[in-house]
This record gives sequence, C-alpha cells and structure tokens, in this order.
Amino acid sequence: MPLASGTRLGPYEITAPIGKGGMGEVYRARDTKLGRDIAIKVLPEELAADAERVARFEREAKLLASLNHPNIAGIYGFESNALVLELVEGPTLADRIAQGAIPIDEALPIAKQIAQALEAGHEAGVVHRDLKPANVKVKNDGTVKVLDYGLAKALEGDTTSGVNTELSQSPTLTRQGTLVGVILGTAPYMSPEQAKGKRVDKRADVWAFGAVLYEMLTGKHAFAGGDVSETLAHVLTKEPDWESLPPETPGALRQVLRACLAKDAKRRVRDIADVRLAIEGAFETEVESKPSIPNGVDWRPYLLGALAGALFAGATGIVVWRLEPEPPRPVSRVTISLPGDIGSNGRYLVALSPDGSRLVYPGDARLYVRAMDQRDVTPVPGTEGAEVPFFSPDGEWVGFWASGELKKVALGGGGVAVSVCAAERPAGARWEADGTMVFGQTSGIFRVSANGGMAEVFVATDGTGKIAHGPQVLPGGKGVLFTLGDGANWDDAQVVIHSLETGERKVVIERGRDARYVASGHLLYVLDGTLMAVPFDVDRLEVTGGPVPMAEGVRVALANSAAAYFSVSDTGALVYAESIGIASPRTLVWVGRDTREEALAATPRAYFYPSISPDGSRVALALNDQESDIWMFDFARETLTRFTFHPQLDNAPIWTPDGRQIVFHSHEAREGSVFVKSALGTGQAARLTKGARHQIPLSLSPDGTSLLIEERDDSELLDVSLVAFPEGGDPRPLLHSKFNETDATFAPDGRFFAFASDESGRYEIYVRPFPNIEDGSWQISRDGGRNPRWARNGRELFYESTDGKLMSVPVQIGDDFTFGNPETVIATPYFGNYDISPDGERFLRVKEVEAPTTELVVVLNWVEELKRLVPSSNRVSRVDVGDASLDCDDHLSSRIRFQSLPHSAGSRDTDRSTSDLIASARSWLSKRDCTSHASFGPPA
Repeated sequence: MPLASGTRLGPYEITAPIGKGGMGEVYRARDTKLGRDIAIKVLPEELAADAERVARFEREAKLLASLNHPNIAGIYGFESNALVLELVEGPTLADRIAQGAIPIDEALPIAKQIAQALEAGHEAGVVHRDLKPANVKVKNDGTVKVLDYGLAKALEGDTTSGVNTELSQSPTLTRQGTLVGVILGTAPYMSPEQAKGKRVDKRADVWAFGAVLYEMLTGKHAFAGGDVSETLAHVLTKEPDWESLPPETPGALRQVLRACLAKDAKRRVRDIADVRLAIEGAFETEVESKPSIPNGVDWRPYLLGALAGALFAGATGIVVWRLEPEPPRPVSRVTISLPGDIGSNGRYLVALSPDGSRLVYPGDARLYVRAMDQRDVTPVPGTEGAEVPFFSPDGEWVGFWASGELKKVALGGGGVAVSVCAAERPAGARWEADGTMVFGQTSGIFRVSANGGMAEVFVATDGTGKIAHGPQVLPGGKGVLFTLGDGANWDDAQVVIHSLETGERKVVIERGRDARYVASGHLLYVLDGTLMAVPFDVDRLEVTGGPVPMAEGVRVALANSAAAYFSVSDTGALVYAESIGIASPRTLVWVGRDTREEALAATPRAYFYPSISPDGSRVALALNDQESDIWMFDFARETLTRFTFHPQLDNAPIWTPDGRQIVFHSHEAREGSVFVKSALGTGQAARLTKGARHQIPLSLSPDGTSLLIEERDDSELLDVSLVAFPEGGDPRPLLHSKFNETDATFAPDGRFFAFASDESGRYEIYVRPFPNIEDGSWQISRDGGRNPRWARNGRELFYESTDGKLMSVPVQIGDDFTFGNPETVIATPYFGNYDISPDGERFLRVKEVEAPTTELVVVLNWVEELKRLVPSSNRVSRVDVGDASLDCDDHLSSRIRFQSLPHSAGSRDTDRSTSDLIASARSWLSKRDCTSHASFGPPA
C-alpha cells in the first residue's frame, strides 16, 4: 500500500513519493534525528511477508552498508521492512543518454567513476548484478553515484544449487511464488551467462559496464531487438554494431569494449580495475585497430557473387538478391508467477501484443499490463470489470468487454475507455488489420469498426444453437476460422473454416478448442489440455499434415467457454497459463467468532457454494473439478457422497425450508437453468425454469413458495427474478435496472430480503421489503459488500466486505426495519461463499490449501521450435521489387537483400542472364525446402 505524506517509519517521516521499481517503492523522507533528507525504499510485500527472507535480507544489507565509497549510494539502515538510503539528486544516466550519444570527453569521466564503484564493490565481494543507465545518477557537479548496489543478490537470497534455474526475463522472474522479487538483470545489459540462468560472478558486471559504455558512446543499446526474445537472442548470438562507435574512438577503448563484451566469460576482462586503467590510458599505444565485420553474419553471395556484376553491369531495374541465412534464435522458457488467479470459469484470456513486448491479463476485476522487459505489473485504468482482452494490430490499444459493451483503451492514454458497441459477453474477440473487430456471440460472429458503430452479423450460425468461438479472418480474406461447439464439452468442438467467397463451411479439425492461425503457416488449438499444431495451407484453406503436440498442461476455461489460456505474438513468442488440474484443492473449515478454525474430515477437493441443511446435519456443496457435480457431506458420519450425476456443470445448491429437496443450477447445453431434486439423492432432477437466460438459484422464502434466482439479460447485466415454487415456470422480474443486482437472500420471516447492487459504482448490501419492494430500501454496508446471509434468529445480517472480511450488522425486524453499524467478525479472507451454523456461532468456510497463483510459461522464439517440429510447405511470404518476386517458406529464416544495379543505355537483352539467375535461385531454395517463383519483366 502506498505511504502517505507524514507517515512515520521510526525516526523517518515520509515527505513525497519518488518512484516505483522492481525492488520496491521509493520515497523522499526526513531523518528527524539527524535533520537530513534521505530516501526510503519499501521492500516488496512478498519479501516483507517472509520472515526468513527478511532476516536473510538484513544480513545482506549489513554487508552492503559496509560499501563506503564516494561513487556508491550508501545504505544508512533498515527500518520496518524498508531500506534507508542516501538521497541522490540529479538525473539518471538513462536520462542523459535519451538526449543523444555522449561525447567521448564527457563519457569517459562518467565511465571511470562507474568502474571505480564496481571495483570497490568487487573488492568487498559484492556483485551489482543489475548495472544499467537507470541505476546510475549523475549529479550536477559531475559526481557519479551507482544505485541499488547488491540489492539484486540481497533480494534473491541464497542459491545453493550452483545454478540459477530461472532463465532471466528482463528484469525479474519468480518461481512458484517462493522467489518473488528476484532481480536477475535487464535484458540489454545481461551477460550471456545471466541469460542462460547460470551462476554469475563479477564478470557479469564487466559485461554490463561494457554495454553501458557502448550505449553512452553511440546513444543506442549494444544489444537490442524488437522484443525481449530478440534482445536475448542478440545477447547470445550477435555482436554489437561496432561501426556505430564514433570515428574518433581510440583503438585501446575499442579493444576494451570488445573484451568487456566477450560472450565467453573466460575470454572476458576479469577485473574491472583493468578496465579503469584502460580508460585512464594506461594501455594506450600508437596502433589503431580497425573495426571488424560483425561476427555471425555470412556475407557470402549464394546466388550471384562476382558473376552478377559481369552479367548485369549495364542493366537497369534488375535486382541482385543476396540471401543471408541467419542462425536460428535460441528457444528458451521462463515462468512468471502472477499474484492471484486469472480465473477458470469465464472467458478470461492472456494476450501478448503483436510485437511480443507487452502482456495483458485480467485479475482483481480489471486488466493488468506487464512490459516484457520490465518487472512491474500495472493496472490498466478504465478497465474495471474487464474480460476478454485483445490487442490492436499496432499493440497500442487493448480491446475488452465489460458491462455489456465492447470497449477499447489506449495503453498510456490516460485510462479513458472508449465504447465500441453493445454486445453480450463475447466468445472470443480479435482486432483485425483492416480496423475492424470480430467477435463471437450466441447468434453468430459479428463485426464492427474499431472506431465504433453498430455491430453487424458477419457469419451466422444458422440457428443451430451452437456457439462460434474465437473468430479470426485468415490472411488474404478468403475465410474465417473459428471453433464451433454447443457449450457442453468444448474439447468435442470442431474447428471450422467459413469461406467468405462461397459461403461454404468445412470442418478442418474434428476435435479441439480455441483454434488460431499463426503466420508460420500453422493452426494451433488445444485438445485435452495440450496445445496442438498442424500445418495449414492458407490459400487452399485446408490442413496439410497431422497434429503434433507442442505444449502440455495448458489451462482452459471450464464448461461455458472454449477459451484456452495461450497467446502467440507475431514475433514468435508463446505464453500460456499452466493447468492447475482443473481447480485448486480446498478444505472445509468451521471458523468461530474467536477466529479459531476446526477442519472437517473431508478430503481436499475444489469445494465451493456450501449450503447447510436446515437441521445442521449435512452440507450440500459443489465441486468444481473433473466431476463438476453437487456432493453431500454428513458432519456426523464424515462421509462425502455424490448427489448429482449430470454430464454438465452443476452448482449453487440451496435447501428447501423443510430439508426435503435441493434446488440447484445446471448447465444444460448452453442454457443455465434451475432444477430440483430430492435431498435423499433418489429419483430424477426436475427442471423448474426454461429460457436462454442464465439462471442461478439464490434463496427460498421460509414458506417455501417463492424462489429468488439470478438472471443475466441480453446485456449480461445481473437481475433478481422470482419463480413460483414448486410449480416453476417463467421467472418474474423483481430487481431489474441498468445496474447489476444479485446475491438476494430472504430474511428468516420472509418479510424482507437482502441483496447486492453496484448502483453506487461498487457492490454494496441493501435490504428491501418483500413482496412490496418499493416500500423501502436501506444500504447496510459502508465499504462495499457481497454475499449477504441472515442469522437464523433474524438478529444479524452478515456479508463479506470488498477486502474479504466477514462483517456483521445488528438488525431488528418489527413493524419497521432497523439496523446498526457493521463490525468485523472475521478479518481473514476465505475462498468463495460461506454458510452459518444454526446457532449462528460458527461459519462454514472454504479454505485454499495454497494461495491462488497463476503460473505463466513464456517461450521465447517458440516459432523456431514450431517450424522444426511441424514443417510447413506453405509459401507464407512474398517479396516484390519492381517486376521481381520471390515466394518463400517463412521457416527459411533468411533475409532477402535487394540492390539495384546501374543502367547503361542499350543493354536490355537480359533474358539468358535472368534465366540463369532463376535456375540458380530455385536450385538454392529447393535444397532448403522452399518453394520459389521468380520473374523479371523488361527493364524500365
């Protein structure tokens, strides 16, 4: 939680925030004892909550405090999980570089002071591990201060395995939630051994110093790519562009830079002191070394060579092609632990931007974005209640669905969400290159301009009752790809191509969900939790090979959505959420008013929706696991018995007042309806309600004649409706407005009911009389609330606050309804719903065995693996220059260079030369599994 101005941490008083980074929030503060300004760095919550790691950090901090050097920002102390640091004024080196390359006579004094700081740290046995321009301050008098010295190692803690198994994704990775906050480096400054996840020593700082000095002299990164994967690949395989160094760069300095940036640590300068001496000119000679051609680039002319100049010396408009094979970029896997759970029951998705630089995902009822070269995850303003995120083609906007509308928001645009069109919750959505959005609905696929307007039917589902999920217009505009299913079992859905030319629809994959086409010439889909790939001919709209498994354990949505949680960028990176085995295991516990827990002897399962019988002997509850049915737990016998055997998802059980029947929700096909069944478990369930609206039972009146249910209308807003019981039939609206209203529950005497509504902008608890609901309305909660429950004696109304606390409000039901102030009963949050024992003294809660997290696996350069395992013969790219063209399989991994040759008048007969060129090109390409077509017209 951010610290407000005036907050005291021991003798230090917070005065203003400075910034937030991967290692904590930083504030300006006043040392009231010594009367000086200092900086306070509040450590990440994940670290502060771990006593063992805090103790380990304190031990590391004592060592760091011993680094007393004029070029190292000092550590003054450790107070309340916060570091007390020297306050360094002035811009960072990154700010200075942003203005352009730094002249050598200005850069070398800065570099010398950085080297002196590293030298002092290394002599004390401390490696910085995260040296970069943003961690260097340059004061107005020219003094350099290196910040965050050694904090990366301190935050990481002990590594005893000898190898750091976390391949770094810039700048931070976590593993299993146990190393949250580990700082491993920032991609453009990471040594190859860091990028490979190996143990590092002071030579990693030497590498980072070389990268920083290169950037100072040239104004650009030594290793840069369009995204993190390319940057890491360049760190491992490429050389800096040495030609970019200023011509006046001394030869000795060039040699030092090369020695600092040697990829093999054994060939790298071992001691930063030697680098400092070189900067001071100790090794300067009269010999000037010449910049060499970058290593790793093959300049051999495969097709023409020297012969091309002789053949085409006088031609005009003819193009010389040089194909320069690039080495395949290394495929690497990293894992990111996201706090909380992105959900399994809805249409939530992870989304990578087309360039792979950003990741967006839903959580905590909003969207979050993470730049893939940064650690920090930030909420996207204006996305409250957002689902189904998807990127614009340029990666600058995110589309999403919320509150019955398709919307978009600019990343970095101030957090103002713009409405695009009204829509039901979409079954997948995509922002196409032509500026339109396509999205699935229960009635077909719709299309709308991303600038807003009326959505129109793009592809109808012909009234079959099936849902078209994840529509994607294929390259060339010939067809639309989507997954077609009835909502019952999405693994049994079909992957379909709808031709936009003929209207013909054909099944290309018989079983699978959430299909996508990727530019490598493949279809991806998920079957039984495994990501599958097949080669696909986008011209003929047909699969050209068999499926190959690419990744196991991919998490999917449950029951009501075909969504699989994976995304592929145009640059070839893959991200997917790991499966959690359908749902996290949970236990059932009694929690008393004194907060003491008593665990029930029930095997940990994915419990939710507990509902205690009127006599208190049993609890009906739903299991959100492989069975997805309702079960019964007997408190005395300690037995768990299955109650429903429906092939669909059953949940939300409630008891009739006499305890003889159970009313519950069942997902029948795509309709969520209400059923009733004998509490003995015998006989068949009878359907109470019908209709396309999703319906969930909430509460039965004490006399057993009125059933409150939740319904979703066409805009996906939540309403409360009334159904006659036990007759059933068509529901009658009770609470129907432009707001969400749900969680309705009858008071013990049936004269009032409580419910949750977001009419104030967030959910609060209200009470109204029944059946004359217009005779009064009282807001019971103060700071948000959901899930109201009445004590059976009618004297208390419980609810859960926004932060998960169980609250109690005293109430009195007489001629009038009166109530008091909310008070906290249990401060500890638990999972999902709850119920109350008949005596009102204990609360049946569902407890997570482990804190919910989402593990995201990021595979950098994954497309290289895809093309290797699933070869595609598609011609997926075409290059045209004048009258020349070449079609080539993308997996060639080659660049095609074009060079126009000078023209001499009268030299126009080039047919034979062209023929020779085409033959040579085809011969070369055929050896590389590439289909080619080349043609030359007469020169212009």
